[in-house]
Amino acid sequence: MLSNKARANVGFNGDFFEVISISSGMIDFPEPTSEVRYLPDVTNEILGEAVVLALIESKHVSPAVFQEILASGKIQRISEERSKYTLKRYGYKSKKAMLKNMAFCLITVNGGEFMIQPTHHRLIDSFSGLPREEVLSVSLNASNAELGVAIREGIKRCTSALD
Repeated sequence: MLSNKARANVGFNGDFFEVISISSGMIDFPEPTSEVRYLPDVTNEILGEAVVLALIESKHVSPAVFQEILASGKIQRISEERSKYTLKRYGYKSKKAMLKNMAFCLITVNGGEFMIQPTHHRLIDSFSGLPREEVLSVSLNASNAELGVAIREGIKRCTSALD
């Protein structure tokens, strides 16, 4: 079951999609208990399904639980491991090379819809949201394939200052 405000990040750099479940506490953070899904050469159906699974794994935690997770170093450790794994798996020489062409969309569940927020790639590891008119909304009743198509459109709407 998808909860209202469930969140996931979807990145695409031309080689693979990266789908990350996002939880929220005092700030948003990658959900430590959720696996990151790497999807090269993927169909719209599989992309949509991966995003739905990531959204299901998204959690909202209390400030106390968030502080506990943050103090444990788990988030930082997982982020470092994810970067190392991705660099090795896809043969990138550096994190900069991996992120150079990355486009990210934030996917949220809100009021019976998937909201797909494209971003602007400001710095090598810094992204900001685009204006409201760029946001795509898709019914929660949409098929996984329809969601996948909308996510690809969101990725196309992303912009970059790195070009």
